[in-house]
Amino acid sequence: MVKVLVVEDDVEMSEMIGNWLAEEHYTVNTCHSGKEGLELMRFYKFDVVVLDWELPEIIGVDVCREFRSKGGGTPILMLTARKNIADKERGFEAGVDDYLTKPFDRVELSARLRSLLRRPPTAIGTTIRKGNFEVDTVAYRVTYKGKEIQLSPLEFRVFEALIKSAGQVLSPDGIIAKVWGDSGTASLETLRSCVKTMRKKTAMDSEISPIKTVHGQGYVFEIPEPAKAENGSSRINNSTGG
Repeated sequence: MVKVLVVEDDVEMSEMIGNWLAEEHYTVNTCHSGKEGLELMRFYKFDVVVLDWELPEIIGVDVCREFRSKGGGTPILMLTARKNIADKERGFEAGVDDYLTKPFDRVELSARLRSLLRRPPTAIGTTIRKGNFEVDTVAYRVTYKGKEIQLSPLEFRVFEALIKSAGQVLSPDGIIAKVWGDSGTASLETLRSCVKTMRKKTAMDSEISPIKTVHGQGYVFEIPEPAKAENGSSRINNSTGG
């Protein structure tokens, strides 16, 4: 049976979600504070976590950040009444996989959980290299010139989808289908927020991320060609001045 942890301080809502999921044959554990939720996530194995943002002791986004910082990879669905894009970006940077905005119904909750649980398996032993970027699909690790880039699980999957199709424009719906497994369970806003935070993290030496927007079409992973001098050689800037 699939094991779900529900971390929600509203006892009535927690019980309602627990009853919904039990009816769908999930094994459900519930708790009502961020501190308790973090302890359960650390010491017990769950297949997915439903995590409220506004929690006593430790808020949900900090629970997620702490859990990810210790290597926790369990998919996390964040419940929130917040609709501000900046708040959602903050959540994605902390490692949230998906959002569900309150109020919501059980159909949408079920669909989003199924999508998180249906993440496609990654090919074993596959390393993808494009330019100075390298993706280890087993360790879920992205590096640039050997230095690791800290991506959330969701950001990693979007980055992986784009780098696997480097040079090819992927439509938003196509990315959603690859990452979430069902184009009906994630919004374009979720994808845009994820791409925005991912660009900040992957803008390296050149200060330009390889993830480009193609207006009206989608996104593409593209390593820019080195600039050429008039004599055809690569232009190298040796200046050390400010």
